[in-house]
Amino acid sequence: MFFLPTQSPRTALFAGVAMYLSAACTAGPRATMTPLPAPAAESAAESAVPTTVLFERFVLPNGLTLIVHEDHDEPIAQVRMFYHVGEKDAGPGRTGYPHLFEHLAFSQSKHLDRSIWSFLERIGASDYDATTRYDYTHYYAIVRVQMLDTLLWLEAERMAHLAGALTEDDLRRSRKEVFQEAERLLQLPPVRLLKATWDYTYPEGHPYAGFDIASEDLNRATLVDARRFYARYYHPANAVLVIAGDVDAQVVRGKVEEYFGSIRPGQRVGNSEPRIGQRSGTQRRRIEGVLPDARLRLVWNTPGWGTTAANYLELASTTIASRVRERLTANGIATKVESATEMRELGGQVTLDVIASSPTVFPGIERIVREEIHRLASGGPSTVELDYAKAQHRSQFKQNTTDPADVTYLLGKAELFRGDPAHLQVMFRRTEAATSEGVRQAARMWLTDGVFILEFAPAVQP
Repeated sequence: MFFLPTQSPRTALFAGVAMYLSAACTAGPRATMTPLPAPAAESAAESAVPTTVLFERFVLPNGLTLIVHEDHDEPIAQVRMFYHVGEKDAGPGRTGYPHLFEHLAFSQSKHLDRSIWSFLERIGASDYDATTRYDYTHYYAIVRVQMLDTLLWLEAERMAHLAGALTEDDLRRSRKEVFQEAERLLQLPPVRLLKATWDYTYPEGHPYAGFDIASEDLNRATLVDARRFYARYYHPANAVLVIAGDVDAQVVRGKVEEYFGSIRPGQRVGNSEPRIGQRSGTQRRRIEGVLPDARLRLVWNTPGWGTTAANYLELASTTIASRVRERLTANGIATKVESATEMRELGGQVTLDVIASSPTVFPGIERIVREEIHRLASGGPSTVELDYAKAQHRSQFKQNTTDPADVTYLLGKAELFRGDPAHLQVMFRRTEAATSEGVRQAARMWLTDGVFILEFAPAVQP
């Protein structure tokens, strides 16, 4: 879950995606399409899940990684360009720079007589936008397949010829957009909830500790800073290009080589070592007047994307939420109980949210949550509970393999974090094969200690 659309009128808020995708891939300079077999389970529910999504992976001589997924249902192409840089990479005194420079990257470039944003409108692109998250920045658009060449040219133009064409007016405009965006979005309860989670739940100094979308640091950003940033991060060796739609992978490869092949590679930014930030004991913070409802949010810092623990904790959190929901809604002290897992490059988080009837019942809710966590950590989920949690995961998997936009997102994320989109299939298989004992151990290791509790009390009415 992270940042914000750049200039789009749509409110695409922090759509956290806890979903996996199966894939087929071979490495090397030339790839072939090889379907991975579906998981071995034989149930009707599992057999209905499309567990094989074909893709091809290529690496250009300059280091650009290209992933192509063919989907011939509609005559469109989804293009998503990832750069392996996000807010965790900003550094002291530069909070918000990656997001600011994402806005700036929609400006006019050397060979374009209008802004990139205006050009996307002109060519009839849809669902075009960009997002900066803690670990990466990505730009995306959908076009009619006949316009794919134009969109590829545009992304190559952004990569190679943006920085030198930037002006002080571009920087002032982008800075103004970010501050206006912050003013608008920080009025929304979901954003306030998210910001409070970022601000308090990671230890001080952690790369994920807090984020101020409208940091005063932005007023000190210069064009020199922007050009240095693009030179370091926006180049082929630090990028992953994912294309899905009514295309031929080999033809797409030729087009990408034509438009991107001459761009200098730059130096690849390697993957960061895990920094989970696991806490000990219990920390808490009471926040008043931020949300309209009384809400208790419990947060645990856990292992990151692609790990075995992350997969098992998804099943554990689903089971805990189900048990807590049954107990709390039955006696009327809560109206909603939800769990979520947000897994990033350095580490992840498991959250449990309870919307309560009143802040006065927070202690009782907390007691029940702790009881259910310890019960799970002692005995694991029952067969029925484990089957239910896996079915939920399977349903999410199926839901997010039907849209090329979701496919491009997941394939690119797996490539960035693991260097192999096929790791998505590893994760799916691992979750399907999880045992009650494995889930129990994950819950015991990561959920029985180190919780941060956020108590949200609505503003007192005069």
